[in-house]
Amino acid sequence: MRKNLLFIQIPVSYFIFSFISIGTSGQSSNSPSCNVNNKLPVVTITSPVTGTSFNAGATITITAAASDSDGTVSKVTFFEHGNKLGEDSNAPYTYTRPYVEGGNYSLTATVTDNLGATTCSGIVLINLTTCTGSGSISAEGFSNTKGLIVGDVMNNPAFPDRPDVLESLSAFEYGPNLGDQYAARVRGYICAPQTGYYNFYISGDDQVGLWLSTDDNPANKQLIAYAESWTEPMQWNKFAKQKSAPVMLVKGGRYYIETLHKEYVGPDHLGVAWTLPGGQFEAPIQGKYLSPWVSTATAQPHRIGNFNQVMITTIGVNKPLQVIAAQNPARNYFSISINSSDNNLLSIIVTDVAGRIMETKEGIAANGTIQFGAKLGAGIYFIEVRQGSQIQKLKLVKQ
Repeated sequence: MRKNLLFIQIPVSYFIFSFISIGTSGQSSNSPSCNVNNKLPVVTITSPVTGTSFNAGATITITAAASDSDGTVSKVTFFEHGNKLGEDSNAPYTYTRPYVEGGNYSLTATVTDNLGATTCSGIVLINLTTCTGSGSISAEGFSNTKGLIVGDVMNNPAFPDRPDVLESLSAFEYGPNLGDQYAARVRGYICAPQTGYYNFYISGDDQVGLWLSTDDNPANKQLIAYAESWTEPMQWNKFAKQKSAPVMLVKGGRYYIETLHKEYVGPDHLGVAWTLPGGQFEAPIQGKYLSPWVSTATAQPHRIGNFNQVMITTIGVNKPLQVIAAQNPARNYFSISINSSDNNLLSIIVTDVAGRIMETKEGIAANGTIQFGAKLGAGIYFIEVRQGSQIQKLKLVKQ
C-alpha cells in the first residue's frame, strides 16, 4: 500500500538557535559560576594610622572597619609585609601583636564576604623606634637620712624632689664607702640588646630594692628584686630575692629602671647586674645599655609599701618587735633598747663581717636595755635579735 508522507517545513533559523543553546549549556556546566550582581566588601585599617611611631617592645593592636552592602562580612585577615598575622570573624575586627622589635612595618588587611569575594585595604606604614644607651644613668643622693631601711627615705622631707647630690654613673654601681646615714636613688632607662628573658640581680649595703617598668613609663614599675639586709659588694646570692624572676624584654626596647638604697653606718655600696637571654652574665650593667632619667617625663609618686611589706629583717616596719641602738658607732660597748608587744623571751647573736659568732645571749626580757661588746675590737658587727618567728638585725660599728 502506498503511504502518504507529510512534510513540515521548519525555518533554518530554529536549528541555528537550538545549536547555539545546546553549546552554551554545555560550557556553563564545566566553568566556575560568577555572581555578577555581588557587590565587593570594603575594609579600612583605622588604627594605627600611617606615620604612627612606637617604642620597640610595644604591643601593637591593629583595628579594621569592614562592611558588605549586600551581604555579610565573613572575616578580616591582617598582614605584615604581606605575611599573614591572623584573622578575626567578629566586629570590631582586631589583631594584637606583642613584643614588636624596632623597625619599619607595612600593615594591610583583607575582608572576605559571605560569598567568598575578597577586597584589600590600603597600606599603613608605622615605625618602632629602637633604644640606644647613651652611656650613663642618673643618681640622686639624700643626706642626713636616718634609719636602716629603704622606707626611712620617706622621712626625709627632701625626698623625692630635692636631692642633695646629683651624679651620672657610667655603670649601674656606686661606692664603696661614700658616707653614712644617707639614701640614694638611681633611675633612668635600660635598653635591651636582645629579645628574650633576662634575670636581674641587686646587691648593696644596707638595704636596697630594684624596680623595673614594663615600658618607659615609671607608673608601670614593679619591684623585681631586693636585699633585705647588707651584702658584700657584687655579692649576688646572699638572699634569694636578690635575683629577679625571668623578665621578658624586646630588642631595642626602652624600659624605666630604678633602685632605692638606704645606708646606715659603716661600709656602703650598690650594684645591679643581669643575665642576658644567651646566658651571658654582666656585673655591673654597663653604661652602653643605660640612659639617664628624663625630667620632662611624667613623674609618679613612689610606692615604698610593696618593698617594706616583704622585709623580714627590718626595724619597726609593721612589727611589734623593735631594736634600737642608743649609741652607734660606740667606743666602749653597745647599748641596745628592745621593745615588743610580745612578752616571750628573746635571744641574740652577735657576728662579725665574716659571719663568725662573737657573742650570744639567751632568755632576754622582751622590754628593756642590754649592753654587750665591751671586749670586741674595733670593727663592724651585726646583732640578730630573735623572738619567736620575728627576726630583727642591726649593723654596729665599734670604734
